[in-house]
Amino acid sequence: MIKDYFSIDENFTDIIEKSLPDMKILNIKPISTGWTNIVFEVATDCRKLFFQISKGQLLD
Repeated sequence: MIKDYFSIDENFTDIIEKSLPDMKILNIKPISTGWTNIVFEVATDCRKLFFQISKGQLLD
């Protein structure tokens, strides 16, 4: 079975950095949503981005 979700203890900094190889990351700020997503505000040398990552096992 392929894992199609993330857990809260993942290394999100590494995941975000690999997703933005051509940008310099200045700041990564977690945003608490209270829902089943993990959200980060990411400031780079080019712009501000938001990452929404699924948390917990997704249901079909």
